[in-house]
Order: sequence, then structure tokens, then C-alpha cells
Amino acid sequence: RPGSFDDALAGARTDFSGWHARMPTDSAGQEEAHCLASYLLWANGVPAGGALTRPAIYMSKNHMINIWSWDNAFSALGVAAVDPALAFDQFAVIFDHQDISGLLPDYINDRDVLFAFTKPPVHGWALSLIEAMQPGFLTVERKAYLRDKIGRQVDYWLTYARAGDDRLPSYFHGNDSGWDNATFFAEGGPVVTPDLPVFLILACDTLAALLEENATAAATWRAKADHLQSLLFGQLWTGETFRAWLVADPERELPNQNLIQFMPLLLGSRLPRPMTDKLLARLSEGGFITEWGPATESPQSPLYEDDGYWRGPIWAPTTLLLWDGLIRQGEAALAREIAEKFCSLAAKNGMAENFDARSGRGLRDRAFAWTSAVYILLSASL
Repeated sequence: RPGSFDDALAGARTDFSGWHARMPTDSAGQEEAHCLASYLLWANGVPAGGALTRPAIYMSKNHMINIWSWDNAFSALGVAAVDPALAFDQFAVIFDHQDISGLLPDYINDRDVLFAFTKPPVHGWALSLIEAMQPGFLTVERKAYLRDKIGRQVDYWLTYARAGDDRLPSYFHGNDSGWDNATFFAEGGPVVTPDLPVFLILACDTLAALLEENATAAATWRAKADHLQSLLFGQLWTGETFRAWLVADPERELPNQNLIQFMPLLLGSRLPRPMTDKLLARLSEGGFITEWGPATESPQSPLYEDDGYWRGPIWAPTTLLLWDGLIRQGEAALAREIAEKFCSLAAKNGMAENFDARSGRGLRDRAFAWTSAVYILLSASL
């Protein structure tokens, strides 16, 4: 017969204690927040079953009881140091459902696999970050699996999301971008945005590294990255920043006080220093960095909303992406400032889905996995 409640509680405490002990050190000195973040990544775990081909981490067990196909990459980053196999499973649980075209589902859970939308191709970027933090993560088997899956993912965007080789790919809908209702989708879609080619360039660079023993294949991916970079600089750089534009009307000015314009900082040395300096000046002068961290829409924007979902609130994934971009540009002091702000925010207001950029108040779902994962990573960086 089943054991007692006390036995179950003791077993859970032992399991979590071992998990938490393997987490990266809390360098922010916020033990309670660190324990909460660690707990949520542990408690949001679910076993394989139904449509879940692997053990998985739901975004939440409150309201957001799914795994979206960019959230999974951040969960993988958060648990890579604790359980590399589980980190790999976060990639594979989504990639196992990849369509023959290379398209990833929008989300999955134990019952459903939804292809109505998709999400940004951040997986190459995330994978390179994990391998840098945990050398050896890419075993021969994992490398072979991810090389094929990420390659097909890139080819989907380059084949089905643009009109030709001389065009940048676009997001068909705000939900595809992950920034659901962001201001640059206020007039509908498809929309060409600067983050998508950046993620694809980084994925191509990752694929070239994964194929280092095959010089011809590696060179092919590097050539794709270089071509995308040329298109990005030629079609989206305004002289001051990177713009977004409607495919149907490229000349129409879209709102440009959103954080997405800074995603090319992730290109590191690929980004010419004059462009970097322009972006850094705009980031500083545009009011994006609030007391609590980087707002997705500047509070100076007439379209800013305190609880506007992607029209102002601070989100964990965009904070981490901006942080990593600053690190890649050698801007360690500003990256540290952003990490400190975000960790203070989460320590005060929990691991919410997003946060009011002016007050710091936690918004929407209050027990979110990718917020916890980003806290773990940024806390360890301080």
C-alpha cells in the first residue's frame, strides 16, 4: 500500500535538497530567492508521458501549464549545471515534435502539440552558451541529434518565412516572435525584426562549430551566417539603430522604442563597433533601463503600459539576451548592473512571469520557470 504522507514529504525534501545543493552558487547573497528559483525549476518538472517524450519542465503549474518552444531553451540553461541530461531533454522534448519542414510547435504539454504559431529560434544561441558553461555537454549523441534538428529549424525560416534569398525572414504573427503583443506588431504582420536574423546567424555559427570535422558543411553554414548578416545590416540598420518593418509596407515607420532593436548586440565581434556605440547610446538615453531592469517598451514611449504584457514590463528572457549581448560587446559593467537589478527585482517580488518596469511589481503567473532559470544564471554571474 502507499507510504505515509510523512514518508513522501521526507523523500521530497531529500530530493530537493540534493537538487538545490548542485545549483550554481548564489553570488547575489539572496538565499531565499535563490532557493525559490531552484525550487520552481524542480517543482515544475513533470515525467515523460503522453505527448511529452522526455522529462520536462513546465513553465508553471499555476496557469501556464505548457512548454513553449523558446521557453524550453531558457529552462535548459537554468538546469544545465544541475542535471545535463535534463537540460538536453528540454531541447529534445520540443525537437522530437519538429515538423518535416523544420517548423517547431508553439507549445506542447502531455496532451497537446500546437502548431498554430511557433517561437523564435533561440536554440543555437542557448546551446552555445550551455557548452561554454558546461564543457562536454555536447556528447557525440547529443551533438548528432541537435545538429540535425537545429539545421532543419534554420532551413525552415530561410525557406518558408521569406520571399527569396535576398530577403530577410519575417514573423507572421506577434505570437511567432515570442513578443506576442509588442508595439512593432500593432499594425499586424508579417513583420521583419532584427532579432530573428540574429538568432539565425548565431544558430548557423553554432552549426558550423558542431560540424567542425566536416569542413565543407561548416563552411556552408558560415556562408549562410555571413549572408544573413549582410542583409541585416543592409536592410534594417537606419544609421542609428535597427528597425522593424512590415513586409507589406517596408517604408512605413513602426514604433521603435522597444528593446528588440538591441538584440544585434548578441552578434559580438560580428557587429561593427560604430553600430555598437550607437546602440549603447540609444539604450542609455532611451530610458529603457529602469530601477528594476530593461523594460521591453521604454517608459518614455507613448505606447508604454505598466501591465501591457510585451508593451513595457520586464521579462526574464529579454533581460538575459540583453545581458549576454552586453557581455559579448565587452560592456561588463552595464551587464553587471542589469544582472544586479534583475536579481533584486526577483528577490523582492518573486519569480513572476513579468514585472512592472516602474514599480517592480510581479505580474501574471507568479511561479515561472524561465524567470527562475534566468535568476539562477544572473545570480551566479555576480
